[in-house]
Formats: sequence, C-alpha cells, structure tokens
Amino acid sequence: MTEPLQLMQFNPEWAQQYEQAKSVLLHACEGYVNHYEHIGSTAIEGLSALPVIDLMAGVEDLNHVEKAMEYIEGSNYLPIENQYEKNVVYFFRKPRHGKLENTLRIVKLDSPEWNNTIRFRNWLQQHPEDAQRFATVKRKLLTYYQHQPDAYQQGKIPFFRHIEDQAKASEENVSD
Repeated sequence: MTEPLQLMQFNPEWAQQYEQAKSVLLHACEGYVNHYEHIGSTAIEGLSALPVIDLMAGVEDLNHVEKAMEYIEGSNYLPIENQYEKNVVYFFRKPRHGKLENTLRIVKLDSPEWNNTIRFRNWLQQHPEDAQRFATVKRKLLTYYQHQPDAYQQGKIPFFRHIEDQAKASEENVSD
C-alpha cells in the first residue's frame, strides 16, 4: 500500500525550495534546459497542497532534453512514465528513491501544455476564491483516493479544464 496522500497548509518555504531545485537543474543542465516555472499547488499562496514541489521546464528544441537527460538523472531525478498529460515529453520524480520531494515535467516552450499550465497557475494566484474551490475539490478527492495517487490526479482534471476554459475566455474578452 502506498503512503497516504496528505494535504498540508501553505508553507512559504515552498517558494525557496522551488528556487533551490531550479538552481540545481539550471547548473546541472549546462544550458540545455533554461526555462523553469513553479507550478502546482505549492506555487499558489494560501493553498493547501501535497508537499511536493512541481517544476515545469520549457525547451525550445526537444533534442536539448536528450542531451540534458544524464545531467537531470545525475541530480537525483528518476524518469517515470507519464500517465497524466499526453503533451508532456518527459516526466521525472526526485528523489530516485524514498519520499517524493519534487516532480519535473519537460515540455516544448510555448506549447499548449506550457501555456495552459501557466494560465492555470496564474488564474489561481489571481483568483483566491477559485483557489479555495480547488482546495475543496482536493480535500473531497482525498476522502476517496487517499491511497490512490493516480485516481487523485485524474480526479482533478475536470477542475483544471474548467479553470483553463474560464481563463481563456477571460483573455479573449480582454483582447476584444
């Protein structure tokens, strides 16, 4: 049985943990991967979250990822099968063994996956009422899927899509 998923109250140290992880990766990847974003619930001030720092890296050339793989793995990241997002090219977890601390997904810079993820994060940062609705969704999912991380992740997808649609519509109204 897997360790039960548990939401933690927002921790301001998560931003610093992201910066440390980003710094390690920037140094390790030797210029092959240069664009990083703090994503996921730990990037949303005030939002309860699983205590895992999610990073997204954007690459202009997917061949750069192949060159950076050994450096990423040398930084204690383990490549794992991506079961959630079909447009994520590479997915890693850190550490290779033990309790999960970070995830890293690598996508094409300015791809729909990159833009939608940033849009979702920015929307929740700017709309605390939606962030709290998301917290409610996550708590409810954990009542059913505390020992099923894949089902928990899948259960959040309808909320992601709803916010992405809302944010896109808002952007279109601003640009009209």
